[in-house]
Amino acid sequence: MTGEDGKKTCKRLSEKDRLEIISKLSRPDPPSKRSIAREYDVSDGSVRKIWKQKEEIQVRSMLMSPETRARTFRQSKGNFPEVEDRLFTWIDEMRQANVTVSPTLALTKAKQIAAGLSISEDDFKASWQWLQNFKKRKGLHATLPDGEGGEVDNNLSAKIDEDIEQVPFDVFDTLNKNLLAIEDQILCEEFQDEAGGKFDKIASHFLALKGLVRGVTRNVKRQRT
Repeated sequence: MTGEDGKKTCKRLSEKDRLEIISKLSRPDPPSKRSIAREYDVSDGSVRKIWKQKEEIQVRSMLMSPETRARTFRQSKGNFPEVEDRLFTWIDEMRQANVTVSPTLALTKAKQIAAGLSISEDDFKASWQWLQNFKKRKGLHATLPDGEGGEVDNNLSAKIDEDIEQVPFDVFDTLNKNLLAIEDQILCEEFQDEAGGKFDKIASHFLALKGLVRGVTRNVKRQRT
């Protein structure tokens, strides 16, 4: 492809194109990277980079609809890439466990991840605008819906915050202790044998609940000290 100035330019690859390239290179008798580069009108280095990042590309594309894959050309990085990568992985784990992740739950988990990385709330503001940008960067609009324009979740979040202010901190302390006791029971071999094929789903649901409660507990403790 040649630009207006006569210089050779490379085609912008969509996520769909990247997956096609990975599929071709994964065949028992794959074509050369150079021939694929010519087919897609990109540099040899672009094809090598796609192959090197194949696992990351395959994981993130699992959460995209076919339409999103076709129109996603470049994966931009936010200001907190480690927070976004961990949140993306967690959302994928919840998806595989058939757990619905609401925008409010995603924001709560993002705050929890940031706190675990020693990122202060002043530096990382898990706002609704940040969530929209995160979804756009990761192609998650189909997996992580907005609700009714986000207003329902905003109102719900405000109501939850108001209700939480009325709860004595001892209640959170007791709840966390009970969750630890339940976790010990869930992780024992006897329970895993009894749960059988349902164990992964049960464990994922429980860990999501535990993470949410711990995140709320930390926020309440910071607000009251």
